[in-house]
Amino acid sequence: MKRFLSILLSVSAAILLLLGVETPASAQYDKDVFSFRGRNALSEGRHSEAIANFNILAQLDSTDYWTFFYRGIAKYNLGDVRGAMKDFNTTVRLNPVFTSGYHYRAITENRFGNYEAALEDLGKAISLRPDSTLQGVLHISFPSSSALLSKISTNTSEASLRIRPPISTGGRHISSLEIL
Repeated sequence: MKRFLSILLSVSAAILLLLGVETPASAQYDKDVFSFRGRNALSEGRHSEAIANFNILAQLDSTDYWTFFYRGIAKYNLGDVRGAMKDFNTTVRLNPVFTSGYHYRAITENRFGNYEAALEDLGKAISLRPDSTLQGVLHISFPSSSALLSKISTNTSEASLRIRPPISTGGRHISSLEIL
């Protein structure tokens, strides 16, 4: 009788999986697998494959900000800047204290030419992490370094900022804001 119940339970579980009905254990397993595959593909530069895995993961869990963050990076690298912006917006909405979400959204805003919004997001990222753990360089087109400085949030007092001299490229003057 025990053997019969064991076989019946195994067959029932297999049927549920074939029908697409997920048990909590299989849902957790799938999320972990798709997360690993997506992050691995992203780190190896296989951005389309990463997006495919993150799309599935987003369907399994629409509240995981990491999914949208990583997918946004993959989209940005493929040139889908609008899609990346949408994912970074979702990232920040799901986790409003996630510094990297604001940082990458600032980079994306800059790509659109939305320099005010880029600096606002950068200021938010710095204000969330004034201990200078946020590091990087953001290339922003502004008419002058003084115009760039005037737009930086006053919440950056503990972070070390350095503006590199502007360079001209294609008729644009680009100043680089370096967060140290």
